[in-house]
Amino acid sequence: MSILCLAISVSAFAAPNPFPQFSFTYREKEFTGIPNGWQQNRKLLKQKDKQTEIITATEPNGVTLILEKTIYTNHPVVEWLLSFENRSAKESGRFTRISSADFTIPFDKKEAVTLWKGIGEAPNPPDNYSFARLPLENGKAVEMTPIEGYPSFNAFPYFRVYSPKRGYTIAVGWEGQWHASVVRQTKGVSIRAGQQTVDFFLKPDEKVITPRITILSYNTEDDAVNLWRKWFRQYILPREKDGHVIRPRLVADGHEHGELYCEITSERQIELVRQLRRKGLHMDSWWIDAGWYIRELLPNPPIGQWFLVGDWTPDPKRFPKMFKPLSDELAREGSELVLWYEPERVHEKSPIMQDVSKFLAPPNHILSKRYDLSKPEAVDYLIKTIGKSLQENGVSFYRQDSNGAGPIHFWMSAQDALKDGRRGMVENKAIQGMFRFWDGLKKAKPGLLIDVCASGGRRNDLETLRQGAVPLHYSDVGYTDFIAKQRYHHMLNQWFLYYKNIAQHCYDGPTLNQWKSVIDIAPFHTVYAPSYLREDNSAELKWNEVCRKVAPYQVDADYYLLTPEVFGIDQWWVCQFHDPVTQSGVLQVVRNEKAPDSSLILSLKGVTAKRLAYDDLYTERHFEGGRTVEFVLKPGTATVFIYSMKR
Repeated sequence: MSILCLAISVSAFAAPNPFPQFSFTYREKEFTGIPNGWQQNRKLLKQKDKQTEIITATEPNGVTLILEKTIYTNHPVVEWLLSFENRSAKESGRFTRISSADFTIPFDKKEAVTLWKGIGEAPNPPDNYSFARLPLENGKAVEMTPIEGYPSFNAFPYFRVYSPKRGYTIAVGWEGQWHASVVRQTKGVSIRAGQQTVDFFLKPDEKVITPRITILSYNTEDDAVNLWRKWFRQYILPREKDGHVIRPRLVADGHEHGELYCEITSERQIELVRQLRRKGLHMDSWWIDAGWYIRELLPNPPIGQWFLVGDWTPDPKRFPKMFKPLSDELAREGSELVLWYEPERVHEKSPIMQDVSKFLAPPNHILSKRYDLSKPEAVDYLIKTIGKSLQENGVSFYRQDSNGAGPIHFWMSAQDALKDGRRGMVENKAIQGMFRFWDGLKKAKPGLLIDVCASGGRRNDLETLRQGAVPLHYSDVGYTDFIAKQRYHHMLNQWFLYYKNIAQHCYDGPTLNQWKSVIDIAPFHTVYAPSYLREDNSAELKWNEVCRKVAPYQVDADYYLLTPEVFGIDQWWVCQFHDPVTQSGVLQVVRNEKAPDSSLILSLKGVTAKRLAYDDLYTERHFEGGRTVEFVLKPGTATVFIYSMKR
C-alpha cells in the first residue's frame, strides 16, 4: 500500500498531492501504481481551473492501463479514474483485484483520528441518512459496502478521515457494488477501495472501468462541508440550458384520486395548469409520476397497478395525443414537464415482454425481469425507445426510478448464464451501459435534466451524479417523519445541495402546518395543485413566497448546522445558509415539541458584518442585531429568518 503525501498549503485549505495511488492483482502478481516495463504515453490537458493528465501504459502482452487524473487549481481536490482495455487479438491475463484507491494518509501516531461514515437509504427506515463518527483504533479495519447493487443503499460512498488538525473527504464513484476499507496504522490511515467483486479476464476489445476516486482536503469541519459544496456546485450539479447551475423550482402535482397517476387524464391536467395560471400562480415544473402508461385497471394486481411497467407509451384513452398537449401548455408560461420512467425493469404482464425478451437478463424475480445493460444491443434499444418517448412527449426533466429486486441479482443471473468463469464483468459492463444510456438520452433531448431515484435514494454515488443528475427522491419512506427529516436534510445539505420535498405531507387535515413546512423547504419544492385552488389558499401562497426566497440560498450559499448533531423531538434544529459575498443568508429555526428551553442563543457562522437586519418571512417581525441572536419560539413551532448586512 502506497503512502499518499498530502501537504497543507499556505492558503486557507489543505491541498492534496496530485499523484493517485492504486493497486491491482493481475496474472497472480501484485502491482502498485503503473507496473515497471509497461510502455507509457502521457497527455496533459490544461484548463483555466483544472488540469488533467491522461496516462496510458501497455503491458508487453497487450493490456492497456488508462489513468485519467485531474487536479483542480481553485479547489483542494484531486481525483482519478482508472480503466483497463484489451487492445490485443487474444484474451488477457486474469484480474483478481483492482483497488482504484490504495494509499495511506500520514497521521502522527499520537494524533487522534476519526472516521465519519454514513448510510444513505437504509433497509431499516429509521436508519435512513444516519451517520457515525468512529474513533479509529490501531490495526482495526472499518469495512464499508452497500447492498443490492445500489451504491448508496445501506452504505454511503462518501466518508471523511480527520484529526483535530486536518481532514480528508473521500468519494467512491461507482454505480454498483463498491467496497472500502479504512485502517488506522502507525504511520497513518490506510484506505483501499474499488469494485467489490473482480475476478475476470478481458476478451479482445473489452474494457473495464473502475470507481472514480475523489479526495478533498480541509482544515476545519466547516471547511469540510463548504469546500465540498463549492466544488460540487461548480463541477457536479447539472446546468440549465443557459449554462447556470440548476435553479430551484416550484413544482405542481396534479394527482387527485386513485392509485398514483393511474387515472389522471390529459384534459384534467391541462385544466389544472390553466386554473393555477388564472390564480396568478406560476409553477416552474409539472410533476407526473408512475402510472400514466396503465391502459386497464386490473383486479387485485401484484403490488400495485403502477408496478406493471415496460411499455412507455401513454395510455391512449387518457392521453390520446400523448403528453405533448400538456408540455406545450406548460411551455407557454416557461414551465417544464417532469415525467417518471422505470426503464430497467419489465413486468411479466407487460405487453412488450415477448418483443424485448432477447434484451433481458435471465429470470431472477417472480414479477419482473430486467434489461441486461451489459449487452450493447439492450442499451441501444433503450436509448431509441426512451429517447423517442422524451422527444414525443416534450419531457424536460426525466425521472428515472428502479424498483423490485436490486440489479445485483440480475447481474449474477446473467453472469451465471454466460458460464465463462468471470465474476464482476457483467456488473462492470452494465454500469458502462447505464452511463452510455444516459449519454444517449442527453443527445436525444439536449438540456435534459435527470433524477436518479432508485426506490428512493439508493443510487447517489458521485459518478452517477456527474451525468447531469440530481437525487430528487431521496427516500421512499419517512415522508411524514419530520424529526427524522431534520437528520435527512442535514446530510443532503452537506453532500448534494439539491433535493425535493412534497407539500402534501405538511398538512394537518386541510391546514398547512408551519412547523412541518419550515422543515420541508427544499430547492425542488412540490405542491399539491388542488390545495392551491381552494378559496383560502393564503397559507400555500405564503409558503411559495418563502420557498422562492430561501431555496436559492440552499443551493448557492454555505451551509451550517448551528445546533448539535442530535435530532429529536426534545431538540431545537437551526440551519444557516450564508452568502459570504453579500453577507446575507437565511435561518431555518425549529423548536421541536418537547424541546425544554423556551429560547435559544446562537452565534451565526461566516458573518463578518457587525450589524445585521433580520426579517421573519412568516410574520411582520423585523429587528436589528449582531452575529449572536436569541430565538424565542413556542414548542412545536418554526419560522424562517432572512438576514442581510445593515448599511
